[in-house]
Formats: sequence, structure tokens, C-alpha cells
Amino acid sequence: MFNHEEDLPLFFSLIRAGEVERAKELIAIGHNVNAAFEDGRTPLISAAHHGHFEIVKLLVEAGADVNAVDAEQNSPLFSAAYRGFQNIVQYLTPITDLKLQETVQQQLEEI
Repeated sequence: MFNHEEDLPLFFSLIRAGEVERAKELIAIGHNVNAAFEDGRTPLISAAHHGHFEIVKLLVEAGADVNAVDAEQNSPLFSAAYRGFQNIVQYLTPITDLKLQETVQQQLEEI
């Protein structure tokens, strides 16, 4: 039986490690791709932060919210841009809300 509460840390560890196939398995059995820790960090923010392009695509295709922000106002787009993952930035930019794109640009200018 799938238990979202217990599997959330597992899901995040698979994403951080770039385990595409295992992440697919959890999504296939119903893991919420928009689940977040208390700090608002989502699987998509984590995948973008770690530069896992294939997982970013997988999560977006499964319905992950590209406009999600965590408690520190980090979004998937900001996380990828800050870490220099241009392939992810190019993928996320056209599907990210324009207002959030502007916010990300401001965040990057302030660094």
C-alpha cells in the first residue's frame, strides 16, 4: 500500500540522486508530484536545484507546478538559473508564469 507521508523522504532522495526510473515508479503508483516539505520545497524545485533535467521533464509531464516557490522564495526556474543549469532554464522558462520569470530575474540581479 502506498503511503505518501512515509514515501516523501524516499521520493526526494531519489530525485536528489537522479534516479529517473525509480522516481517514475513512485509517480506511477500515485505519488503526488506537488508534495512538499514544510519549507515548501517540492520535488521539481529539488530536481532543478540538482540539475536533473530528465527528472525535471518527468515531473513537469506528470503535472508538477512549475510556479511553486518554497519558504525562501526559490522556484524551480530560480534554482536552475542560480546553479547554472541552462538546459533546465531553457526548458522551464517558456512554461513559467511571466511574473515569476521577472521575480527570478530580480533575484539573480540581487546576488
